[in-house]
Formats: sequence, structure tokens, C-alpha cells
Amino acid sequence: MYASSQNRRGIVPFLTRKQGGIKASWSDYVTYGYLMLGVVVMLLPVLWVLISSFKAPANLSEYPPTLLPQTLQTMQVEGFDEPLPLFNVTQEDGSVKQMAQIRRLGIKAQMVDPADPDAGRVTVGVDQAEPVRQFHLAFENYRELLETSGGNIWLNIYNSAFITVIATLITLVMNSMAAFALSKYKFTGSTVALVAIIATLMVPPTVILVPTYLIVSELGLVNNLWGSSCRPWPRRQVCSCCASICSPFPTSFSRRPAWTMLRNGRSTGGSCFRSRLRHWPSWPCSQ
Repeated sequence: MYASSQNRRGIVPFLTRKQGGIKASWSDYVTYGYLMLGVVVMLLPVLWVLISSFKAPANLSEYPPTLLPQTLQTMQVEGFDEPLPLFNVTQEDGSVKQMAQIRRLGIKAQMVDPADPDAGRVTVGVDQAEPVRQFHLAFENYRELLETSGGNIWLNIYNSAFITVIATLITLVMNSMAAFALSKYKFTGSTVALVAIIATLMVPPTVILVPTYLIVSELGLVNNLWGSSCRPWPRRQVCSCCASICSPFPTSFSRRPAWTMLRNGRSTGGSCFRSRLRHWPSWPCSQ
């Protein structure tokens, strides 16, 4: 049994676990299905923003929007200083002719034949013209950003990374320890405390903005990265989620002293650091 548990260790076996053991059941397909749907819903806006960052300003303002970064194909026409965008215009006989657009006035557009500009201008409806597009990654967006922002962009990236990493680490440590104690240790008022923490989810975050600012100000952390990092530490959502995760832990696990678990972890071949990571939630709650 110990060998089988060792074989199931690792990231891939953990992500491909099955409720029915070796053979997947219908519940496994349903579970992984809605999990993948959640991943798509969460990452799709991020992917859309990333793709849009490579679009030209004219491509961003188009409706309906295009999925891939595209730009209108242009051509230098004799008699015009700037290149004109090309359109495939459907003629009255059904044939398609490529023309260059001079200007657009409402639902009508003035166009000219790029092969014969002396033939004069032609007015066509915009519903008869299809723009000629080509795939184009607008790397100039990032180049202009770096040139116009100077060195401030790297400072902004550092500030964002610092606040994100510090706030996430401290939030997980504090809330997981509190959730472990509330879910595994039965003392007078433990249920009331957990319900009170969960009940605060109904309080809008804007209500506690002023008290939070007063606390940060009294601590002297105004205009400081640590002041911005400490604001999300007491996350009620994280505490309630960690409490539900810690509930299935065996009760005997929480009753073992921290030094005993550390010694057992090292005796089975694990390093001191690995044994601490394995049993760190029980340290503040150990006997």
C-alpha cells in the first residue's frame, strides 16, 4: 500500500486522478469537463487582452471585432500622398473588383481603381465592399510603450510583482492556519467563529475601505508597498475555502506534535525543507 501511494505521487498522477480507480467513470468526465470550462472562462479574457495588444488602433476600433490581429492592406495610388486601403467591391453583374477607398461618407464610400486612377472616382455602398485584410502583429505598440514610458514601466512591473507575490504568500499562510484550526480543532465557539467569518462575505468591500486606510495610516505604511500588500491579507473567501479543504484531513494528523512530524519526515528520506512544506499547516495548531 505504501508503494502504491508512492507511485501515485507527482503532478501528472494528481491531475489525472479518477474516482473509479484505474477506469474513468462518467463523473470523472463531468468533473474534468466543468473544470476545463472554468479554465477557459478564466483565461479567455486574459488571452483576448494579449491578442488585442498586438492589434493596430484601427483594428481595435472595428466592429465586429476580429479574432486575430489584422490590418487593412494598402496600396500607393498615383495622385494620392498616402497609401489607400484596398477593398473587394462586388459589381452589379456579380463580379468582384479590387478598388482603393478614398473616403467614407456614412453608408457610401468613394473609391478609385488603383490600376486606372484616371478613370475617376466611383461611389459604392459600404455593404458592397469587403476590406482586404492581412495578418499583422503590431509590435510597434510595445516599442512605443517602452519609448514613451522611459524607465517607469519597469518600476510599475516591480511594484505589481512585489504586491502580488507578498500578498498571495501571506494571505495563504495566515488564512490556511486559521482555517486549519477552525476546521480540525473543536473548542467552544469554533463553529460560531467560522460562521461569523463566512457571514462577513455579505459585507461589501467598500465598507471597510476607510477603516483599512486608518489602520494602514496608523502603522505608517501609507505610500508604501507593504501597505498595499497587507490590505488583502485577511481574505474571508480564502479562509472559508481552506476550511473546506482542511476538513477531510484525519483528526490524528492534527494531534501529532510538530517535532514528531518533522522527525518522521526526515526519517523517511525527505529533507527538512520538504517535511516542513508537508506539515506546515499544523505547526501553529500543534500541541
